[in-house]
Amino acid sequence: MKIPPLPSLPLKPDPGAGLLKRIRALMASETDVQTRLDNFVKLISQSMKINVCSIYLRSGDELELCATKGLKQEAVHNTRMRLDEGLVGLVARSARLLNLAKAPEHPEFSYRPETGEEKFNSFLGVPLLRGGRNLGVLVVQNKKAREYTESEVENLLTAATLLAEIAIEDERTGGKTGRIKGIRLTPTGPETIKGQAFADGLAQGRAVFHVPPVAAGAMIASNTAEEQARLEKAIRQLRRSVDAMIDGKAAGLNASSREIFESYRLFAYDRKWVGRLREAVHSGLTAEAAVERVRNEHRARMLKARDPYLRARL
Repeated sequence: MKIPPLPSLPLKPDPGAGLLKRIRALMASETDVQTRLDNFVKLISQSMKINVCSIYLRSGDELELCATKGLKQEAVHNTRMRLDEGLVGLVARSARLLNLAKAPEHPEFSYRPETGEEKFNSFLGVPLLRGGRNLGVLVVQNKKAREYTESEVENLLTAATLLAEIAIEDERTGGKTGRIKGIRLTPTGPETIKGQAFADGLAQGRAVFHVPPVAAGAMIASNTAEEQARLEKAIRQLRRSVDAMIDGKAAGLNASSREIFESYRLFAYDRKWVGRLREAVHSGLTAEAAVERVRNEHRARMLKARDPYLRARL
């Protein structure tokens, strides 16, 4: 397959650049995870000029309000809702953002009097995704009934990507003292893999962590133009390698096996997929963090597939 050239995209000033700089400073602080969450919602609220910013984290089959700027503070760690309850639950279940001008009119709206949210109309909720798993929901709200702009949505998606990594990294390094009111953010704990012994003796091997996550400190770009160039170069290399693999090693495979490799090529040449990567870089993420964000979005949705064969291979 002939590789079409990737057009260079003009970089316009990013209105979210100031927000990312403040998040970078927050990431560099050494405060505990709860304090970081409290500072995070204040930062988002001030930078986006909104009335409410809240963080809901998943605890088992419930979502718990863990930090807020704009709702009643006494609701923090007291307001919980099921995954099948309310707009926040809808975002968590679908792993998709929800942008509403008149949230109280939505059929999924759930009124929680202890939060004092009945006076807010507009609602934007984005999932906190990591490794294809939904850790919670980041929500902003306003009194004025309006849909949030594309730029505001992109900024909140970027903030959610960074928030998920910050929370996970804090918990991992802080252990039990780094957790929030007993909530465990890390999707899985340490695992012991037992082998089957067929003969007495000793064996030595090395385990490799497949696709390690991007460190929280390496997610915000210092030079967006350079990251854009790195991303375009990586896309070209990906397409060449996939084409070479299909025309070479996969050429002798049977039809069903070859279809698996062809699915990789569909991703590599999918304009929407490439466009999401470019948007993520333009929002201020590094090329690696952009790939991590888009991969998390796709994986979270595909993990909801009913086909067990597909889920087992994600």
